[in-house]
Amino acid sequence: MVSILGQCGSALTNVLQSKFGCTTVLHGVDATCAGQSRKPSVFPEERFSIHLSNNRLKHCGGLAKALSDAGGPAIQQESDQYIFRKGKLSIGDAVIAPPGYLPCRKIIHAAFENQLKSLQGATQYSSPSNSAASQGKIPIKSRLRGFGHTTDHYESRATNERRYPRGGASPYIKLSSAHNDILREAKCWLTYAFMMPSENFTILNGFIQHFGQREFDKLLSLQTKWNVSIKEFFKDGRAGVIIQGSSRGVRASVLELEAIFCKVQEDFAKKEESDMGLKSSNNFSRTPVENNSSDDFSGLEIVRVEKVENSTLKHLFELKKRQLQSASSQRMYQRLPAQYCDLVSRVGFQREFAPPDEQNHGEGIYFSSSVHGTEKLWRGLADEEYLYFFAAQVLTGKSTIGTPGLIVPPETPGGDPLTLYDSVEGGVNTCHFQWSPGPT
Repeated sequence: MVSILGQCGSALTNVLQSKFGCTTVLHGVDATCAGQSRKPSVFPEERFSIHLSNNRLKHCGGLAKALSDAGGPAIQQESDQYIFRKGKLSIGDAVIAPPGYLPCRKIIHAAFENQLKSLQGATQYSSPSNSAASQGKIPIKSRLRGFGHTTDHYESRATNERRYPRGGASPYIKLSSAHNDILREAKCWLTYAFMMPSENFTILNGFIQHFGQREFDKLLSLQTKWNVSIKEFFKDGRAGVIIQGSSRGVRASVLELEAIFCKVQEDFAKKEESDMGLKSSNNFSRTPVENNSSDDFSGLEIVRVEKVENSTLKHLFELKKRQLQSASSQRMYQRLPAQYCDLVSRVGFQREFAPPDEQNHGEGIYFSSSVHGTEKLWRGLADEEYLYFFAAQVLTGKSTIGTPGLIVPPETPGGDPLTLYDSVEGGVNTCHFQWSPGPT
């Protein structure tokens, strides 16, 4: 993982900032490769850090690298040969290897779990250590600070004095955010997309429909660079890519592809803002408020409620309302992934943000008349750490029953093909659905 971040660190920091607004700092990774995330709009508070495991015995950072450098190339060569013959280590496994040039008899390479405190004898490895070099024994009740990180230490038999090589702490990722729920979402994504080994990964993101020649050329180059297969898919209004290959190649490709998606999303948002006459993306505010509405959130624990104010979107809404002769509106709800909350606040609702699981009423922007009705429309978001809802006044205008496959609303009675309904609906749990490119 450290070697991947050496090449894709800037992609990771940009993705976590763009998707979740998290500031990311990579410790123990070459800063020239890793890059730095953009300055956050709200000064963040550190909430979470994750140390990088090393069950493939790659001594490329922190104290592990210092020991390997001091002991000579034989240490890494011996580790590589072991992994080639036996495969990666499981949690609790230990391997005894020659010490190279180190002044000890053997080196013990071990893989440990997170949040473990101490060593209780030679068979119960409880310290978050990756390699322990020892004169035939492991120090009892040795305590190393950290959260599941990998490090190296050794003990001199002659003096029984524990010595730590120079080189600093083991590599780890530190995330910071102003909100704990956003931090948890970022942590969940990071663990799932980057920390968990997988040879098959799916990115759901409708903005692949905005890819141009440059983006598709990058997809082709990623396939060659990481030796993976990348296939696009479009089904029932949902789109994205499927990545297949070695676990390392998939992880690296996910980071670089997510960065491409974030860039395309940002370009889209800036164009929308330009079309609306905005010169800055800071034309909105999200202010925490008390939950004193009549919305039915029964069965759900409310963590945070914010009021979004965007003067430009409000102005366009009023213009649209005057344009529709029968401009009725209704309080309705949309559920969407965390990564699109800021985009909605900036440019309003877009069909790329939250396509429903099934487009039973046509192809457009879906809303539900109730909070719990969103569960039926967006079942695919059930596995997210938190649920995110937008409540808004939606212009329904003249409405009729929708059907699958509609690209624009059907024409109104009277025979004029240019006079169309404003929205469609369907079912007991009314789902209004708009084609207008303007915000609601």
